[in-house]
Amino acid sequence: MVLFPMIRVHKLTDYAIILMVYLAQKSKGSISTTRELAEESGVPSTTVSKLLKQLHKGGWLESSRGVQGGYALAHDPATISLLAIIEALEGPIKLTDCQNSCQLENACPTQRPWQTINQILKNTLSTISLADLKSCS
Repeated sequence: MVLFPMIRVHKLTDYAIILMVYLAQKSKGSISTTRELAEESGVPSTTVSKLLKQLHKGGWLESSRGVQGGYALAHDPATISLLAIIEALEGPIKLTDCQNSCQLENACPTQRPWQTINQILKNTLSTISLADLKSCS
């Protein structure tokens, strides 16, 4: 019997998506602290801090310092795709290395189908917005 590995996002990416949904559920312009998000989501505070900084660096969050400081979405949830969040944490999505140099590149019969599958996956993830995820919760 042949076992195939599961295709999955890393746990930190999953946590980042959860945090983005929590931020999307807030009223527009509302700011959340790392501590508040950790308490609401159950994600450890140090992990929340790390992910929020990474999402801020990627341009998906705004931050403010001080007593009233914290994080808020930098864009409307309807304009933030699941693909964008995943790629902000994981880099470009690809199921195989067909898009990079491969020893079999010139003679591979599956290169084109894998490229098609990769594109379908990316297209699907790009059509799911943070607002869609928020409405499902």
